[in-house]
Amino acid sequence: MVGRQANSGMILRQPRRRQQSSSLVTRVARDLRIGPGKGAIVADLVTAAVALGTASQAASRLLGPTLDHYGERLLQGAKASPGFIKVLLKAESKVGSRLGLPGTVAPRVAREVLEQAWWTDDEVCAEYLAGVLACARTEDGKDDRALPFAAMIGRLSSFELRTHYILYRATADVLSERGPYFGVSPIAQMERDVACLVPYRPLLNLVSQRDVDAEPDLQTVDAGIRSLDELSRENLIQGHDSLDQSDPSLPSYSFRPTRRGFELFLWGLGLGHLTLTEAVEALNGFIYSNDLPYLPASAGPRT
Repeated sequence: MVGRQANSGMILRQPRRRQQSSSLVTRVARDLRIGPGKGAIVADLVTAAVALGTASQAASRLLGPTLDHYGERLLQGAKASPGFIKVLLKAESKVGSRLGLPGTVAPRVAREVLEQAWWTDDEVCAEYLAGVLACARTEDGKDDRALPFAAMIGRLSSFELRTHYILYRATADVLSERGPYFGVSPIAQMERDVACLVPYRPLLNLVSQRDVDAEPDLQTVDAGIRSLDELSRENLIQGHDSLDQSDPSLPSYSFRPTRRGFELFLWGLGLGHLTLTEAVEALNGFIYSNDLPYLPASAGPRT
């Protein structure tokens, strides 16, 4: 699971301030304003900006008027984590051309995402958090629909998030092969019509970050099945039966996507701000990160 900060990192200290960075800190504290609300959102955000200039620019463009309420308290904190900086930079990239428009992020979403980002060292987790943060950026910062997806990411382990990404990347391939879905509810059509197959042994290995051609040991098989079990319990996949999947020599793993699972995938990619029809169409030609796991997929039989 993505860890929670034991004390929210809100212990206030009086650090020595370096004169050469004070103007940058002051400027970033002014630019990264937090909207109405009480309580600190991210105590170390400005320190992260000082640690990496590009991260400060990313935070400024993404969060807009989201940190002003907390002023001098944001000047205090520890060194920014690599995961925190990575999520900011990934989110900026996902926002893309929309960075030129005014925008901010709802405070509750910013807190949930950035506190998780502080502790993540997993590539898929960073990708999903960045996608949610990018989607949450709106003109007035009042749209907090990203919050349940950020919370869902926090509930899932890095193994489960990795499994989810692999399966829904496969789903996107199958949807692309079948062509666009038209009609009132493309996701309902997908849930009803689409089944996917991925190679089972490579899936188990990738979940545990092992070589895809390795012979899975008992621990690898157990980790894979438990991850699939949890995705099923969260209604992120359907058609899963752990008893049927206990044999790693099976040629493929068959599953069917769910609306909930597909929406998490879209938010993780940075497409959650689109309508579902627009998002499905945007997957055609979408450029995925080479740093993320991938398995070729094929369509299973229609139900």
